[in-house]
Amino acid sequence: MKKNNDNNNNNDFWSSFKYSYDHIEGFDSFVKIILFIVLTIVFILVAKISLNNQSNTSSTTTTTSIIQKQNKILNIIEGIIKQEATLKMTSGDTKVQISSIKEENGEITGFYQDINTSKKFKINDGKVYELVLDEEIENEELFSSVNLDFIIPSMLYGVIEESTYKDETTGMNLTYTYEYIKDEIKYDITVTIASKKVQSINIKNDTTSYEITYK
Repeated sequence: MKKNNDNNNNNDFWSSFKYSYDHIEGFDSFVKIILFIVLTIVFILVAKISLNNQSNTSSTTTTTSIIQKQNKILNIIEGIIKQEATLKMTSGDTKVQISSIKEENGEITGFYQDINTSKKFKINDGKVYELVLDEEIENEELFSSVNLDFIIPSMLYGVIEESTYKDETTGMNLTYTYEYIKDEIKYDITVTIASKKVQSINIKNDTTSYEITYK
């Protein structure tokens, strides 16, 4: 019985609608307006969904492209681990130069110079040694005024890898800038690349600057 009642109600509605459409003046126009509004709303919704999908796809593509580009840059910067470097540090009146910096098999060697001294050194297993003739003399104070993170090539690469990429400048050389924060001290890092090789890295904060050049 309920099914028959539903069918009768549907038939009555359709008959009433058809009669109104055929005989009541203006009813057909009203129906067309309602139909137009419904179709317009459907069109707008479909267009909005399509635009959102395109925007999400574009955003994902852009993000992926940026990540790939940054990874490519880091692959080039990683080459500093095998390059010989010279570091110049300036902090107020203090000036230090560390030349012939090389890293091989986890061992770092070079020459340390300041206004008072000139020493050959070696860093191994986190310990600093002076090299005097055939002797290795441990000297924890040698780099007391210099950040070891910036001296040891593999550690410097790790610093840049952890830094926040900021910007790039194109021209004769490519220049990439980063921001690095450690112990609440902010460092601005500038990496200059030419011919797919790092030429220099400059590191600065409010009081100290490091200029590192590579062969």
